[in-house]
Amino acid sequence: MSASECFQLQESFTHSVNQAWQFSHASRPEQVLAVGHALRMLLDYIHTLLSPRVHAIFSASIYNLIGSALHHLDASEAEEQMYARAYAAASEAQDPWHQAQSRNWQAIAANFAGRYSRAIQYIEEAYRLIEEQEGEEFLCSKAHLLANWAYNAATLQDYAIVQEKLEISGQMLKALTPNDEFDTATWHQIAGNCTLMNGRYNEAITHFEQSLAQFPEHWRSRRALTLIPLAEAYAKKREKEASLVIAQEAASEVHTLSSKMLMNRLLEYQHVLIEAFPRDPGVRKFITHAAPTR
Repeated sequence: MSASECFQLQESFTHSVNQAWQFSHASRPEQVLAVGHALRMLLDYIHTLLSPRVHAIFSASIYNLIGSALHHLDASEAEEQMYARAYAAASEAQDPWHQAQSRNWQAIAANFAGRYSRAIQYIEEAYRLIEEQEGEEFLCSKAHLLANWAYNAATLQDYAIVQEKLEISGQMLKALTPNDEFDTATWHQIAGNCTLMNGRYNEAITHFEQSLAQFPEHWRSRRALTLIPLAEAYAKKREKEASLVIAQEAASEVHTLSSKMLMNRLLEYQHVLIEAFPRDPGVRKFITHAAPTR
C-alpha cells in the first residue's frame, strides 16, 4: 500500500472505532462486545500497515470499549483486565489522553465494586497525566474527571470536595463545545447523584430533569442511568405516582438494553421504593410486573 492508502486506512479505522463508541450508547452490551471483538480481529489483520504507536492507540480504545460492555454485563474481573490492557497499550504509545481514559474507566469499575477511595486514586492519577496538556479534548477530559471525583467524594460524604470539584468542572464546561465524552447533560446527571446522596432531593430532581432534556433519545444507557436515580429522588420525597411513572420508563429502557449493571441499579431502586411505601399495592404491582428479577 502507498503512504496515501495507509493514511486512508487509518482514517477509516478511526471512524469505525468512533462509530462503535456511538453504537455503545444505544445498544445491548452483547452487541457492543461483539463489535469490540470484531474490531480487535480487524486491527490484528491490518497491524502491519500501521505504525506501532497508532496500533497501540487503537488497541487502547478498543480494550476500553470491550471493558465498557463487560461493565454492563457485570463481568467485573474481565472488565478490569481490559482496562489494564488499555492502560498498558496507551502507555506503550505514550498517549496521555488514552492513559487518562483508561484510568477513568478503572475508577468507574472500582466505584461499582464499592472501592470509592481506590476510585479517587485512579482519578487523581488520570488528572495528573493530563493536567499540563492543552486543547479542548484534554479540557473535556479534565472536566469529566473532576465530576467523577465529586461523585466518588459524595459516596464518602465529603461534600466540601463534592462542591469544589463540581464547580471547577462546570466552569471548564463553559469553554467547551458539545462533546460525546462529557457535556452539560452528563454534568447534571453526576451533580444530581451527588445532591441525591446529600439528601437534597428537589435539587437532585432539577439536575436529573435538565440532564434528560439534553440527552439524545437513542442514548438508552445514559438515559436509564438518569431515570433510575430520578425515580429514587421522587420516592424519597414520598411522591409515589411521580416515582412510579419515571420508574416504568426506566424499566422499559433497562429491559431493552438487557444490561445486568442497569438491572442491579433498578433492583436497588426497588428497595428504596419498598422502604418508602412498604405496603402499597401499586408499588408491589410495579415490582412484580415491571422490574427485572435476578
